[in-house]
Amino acid sequence: MPILGRIAREPLIHFLVIGAVIFGVFYAVSPEPAEGETEGVIEVTPEQMQRLDAEFRAIWQRPPTGGEQQAMLDNFIKEEVLVREALALGLDQDDTVMRRRLVQKMEYLAVAEARGLEPSEDEIKAYYEAYPDRYQAPARLSFEQIYLGEKPDPQLLAEVRSALQEGAAPSTLGADTLLRFDMDLSGRAKVDAVFGGGFFGELLPRSGNVWHVNVPSGFGFHMVRITDREAGTPRPLEDVRQQVISDWTLGRMQQMKQQKYEALRAQYRVETPQAATAPEAVANPENPA
Repeated sequence: MPILGRIAREPLIHFLVIGAVIFGVFYAVSPEPAEGETEGVIEVTPEQMQRLDAEFRAIWQRPPTGGEQQAMLDNFIKEEVLVREALALGLDQDDTVMRRRLVQKMEYLAVAEARGLEPSEDEIKAYYEAYPDRYQAPARLSFEQIYLGEKPDPQLLAEVRSALQEGAAPSTLGADTLLRFDMDLSGRAKVDAVFGGGFFGELLPRSGNVWHVNVPSGFGFHMVRITDREAGTPRPLEDVRQQVISDWTLGRMQQMKQQKYEALRAQYRVETPQAATAPEAVANPENPA
């Protein structure tokens, strides 16, 4: 018994026992090889080599050399080894990035069919007529502006108004700024690039040839007078045909993706916490009864 006691207290014995337990647990929980996959064997098929070759040609616009082809093969084998080991360790479980990537692949498969679809002439025309705002030349404005500063200043505004009534040149009035005094006929993109996003939208509904006070921009506030405008006009179908076809295809892809999801979703019974799905709580959150 004393001998057995000394053996039981040996650190080396403890290490061996713990190692055996860990190995046994790992072997018990390790997944079996997938059907058709031989454990410990990595087979590189001719199709996989062709895919690697095609990817190289697409990037470099030339075939790979012998050394480059071997490097691609080595990288592929390294990737396969690490992926298999990661799956064996369960590293794919509860991985947000991997879940999102799988969702992207499923959505890609759902819309793959739509990529080869071609709309008929009637479908092109119907889509064009259904969304006229998408296919018209943008509205344009020309205007003059007097900068009033970063915040509304009643005293400065009164001085500007008085000077305008006395015939002063508008370009000489207001707070100091590097902003241009006037703009020729310009669309939304150009105006917003100069004065900040949303400024064109502020001007569009305003009447012309009168001074509008405290019009906000990305720089502060302005007095603005619209001197000319061009309304958006429809562009002929032939001028926007390719855009219409692209938009139609994108719409079909979104539609098919939603239909595929709804079909898959119908196969599942979803259980959620009752409080999260109670109709009363959603319809009338202020009345818990």
